[in-house]
Amino acid sequence: LGFKLVYIEADVEKRFQRISVRGENSDDNEKTFEQFKKELEQESETQIRGLKDGADYIINNNGLIKELCNRVDEIIKELCG
Repeated sequence: LGFKLVYIEADVEKRFQRISVRGENSDDNEKTFEQFKKELEQESETQIRGLKDGADYIINNNGLIKELCNRVDEIIKELCG
């Protein structure tokens, strides 16, 4: 079958909202939107965004988790036939 790259993206505002609610890191609840945007400028983040151009599939993750799971299921079915 080979390697397939799936790139999952979401709007910056949506990502910030989600990390604030999740609170996985100790400072997530205290982080401002401006701080979050500044972190997105770090080299690791920009390199991740660079993967989009080579992706076999791009998933927009601005919706509900169920929508994300449904799209992933569709891709798996397509690949596994």
